[in-house]
Amino acid sequence: MGYVCQKRDAWAKIVANLDRQNDVDCFTSVGPVVDKDLGETDRFNTGGSVTYDVVRVVKIVDRPSQGTLLVSWSDARRCVYLEQIWKLRVANKRGRCVLSGREIQIGSTVFMPFCRPRPLNAGAMIIEEAAPKFFHASKA
Repeated sequence: MGYVCQKRDAWAKIVANLDRQNDVDCFTSVGPVVDKDLGETDRFNTGGSVTYDVVRVVKIVDRPSQGTLLVSWSDARRCVYLEQIWKLRVANKRGRCVLSGREIQIGSTVFMPFCRPRPLNAGAMIIEEAAPKFFHASKA
């Protein structure tokens, strides 16, 4: 059992490091993270004796304006969005920042996905303080 956990943790580290090509904030969520905003936990059972953890990678691609982010969202079980538009809004529910992990209160200023039809990650939030004020992508 310990071997399986070590193997999964090593794989999660590899996946998390694959797309880090610049100095942009990147957050990888691994393990039994209760994601109340998305309505479920990130741990699921295949029906056998092994439980798998979902790895979610969220990365700020660009900040075209102070009120807009372009976000890369990758969650193998739910969805992948390469340049999803997120707009600055006031949180109307409590939650947790997908970048910093900080708790979000009602009334906090947050970025949320902005598109039609409603995306699968519509309940996700990035607290304003977690997003860099000025974005400088360094292409290696």
